[in-house]
Amino acid sequence: MILSNTVALTASMGVLLVAVVVVFTRLRTSKSSPATPPPQSATAEEEIPSSWILGFLLLVAVAGGGTLAFLAGDSIGQFAGQTAGILIAVVLGGIFCGYLISGIYVSLRSHGRKSAEATGVALWLLGCIAIAVIAGQLVLVG
Repeated sequence: MILSNTVALTASMGVLLVAVVVVFTRLRTSKSSPATPPPQSATAEEEIPSSWILGFLLLVAVAGGGTLAFLAGDSIGQFAGQTAGILIAVVLGGIFCGYLISGIYVSLRSHGRKSAEATGVALWLLGCIAIAVIAGQLVLVG
């Protein structure tokens, strides 16, 4: 009973998320044109490629499906539940690392740093976070 409620709530939240994305993209494309047209570079930055939207929805589907499989671990088998937990951790870790690296890179590039320097700082910080996580695990386990 609890699992069916969880599935129903997850499916309804997924439908709501897809509806929000569709409404957002339609509102962006149907904006009225301003009195003076913006520069060419500003309109190119405002466009959202459909591949980004599809990629986002795919990540949401993978994370949602993995969460459901992880929660239903007893009914679908223990191995499938553990695999779903690992899948969720990999997807969320990848999203976090990608967001962190791209955020630092864009921030440094907008402050006048060169591409190689921005990439180096982003990867250095990611390495520091990895070392801190590993050290924390060693301290908590031991």
